[in-house]
Parts: sequence; C-alpha cells; structure tokens
Amino acid sequence: MLHVLPVDDWIEHREDTTCVCNPTIETAGGEMLVIHNAVDGREENETNNISAGEGR
Repeated sequence: MLHVLPVDDWIEHREDTTCVCNPTIETAGGEMLVIHNAVDGREENETNNISAGEGR
C-alpha cells in the first residue's frame, strides 16, 4: 500500500485509509494507492487555474 500525501498541508495526515481528508483508493500495477486530499484548498485552485487557461 502506497500513500500519496500533500506537502505542507494545514493538517498532518495519517497514513491510513481513514484519514480525515477522505482519501481515494486506486490501484496501479497491482499496487494499492491511497491518495490523500489537501485540506488547504489547493486542488480547487489548481482546477480553477487550468479552467482559466493558466498553468500551461
């Protein structure tokens, strides 16, 4: 099981599937990936910037 954690987030994430960030679980190459969500809103900012044509 591999955990993908956001860097410099507002909280300290638990390397567990029950982390408060509600991580998603995916499989890649037969390996289980636990992808943690940042609670500081960076995903929303990244999505908005891409939608606005920034970040290319």
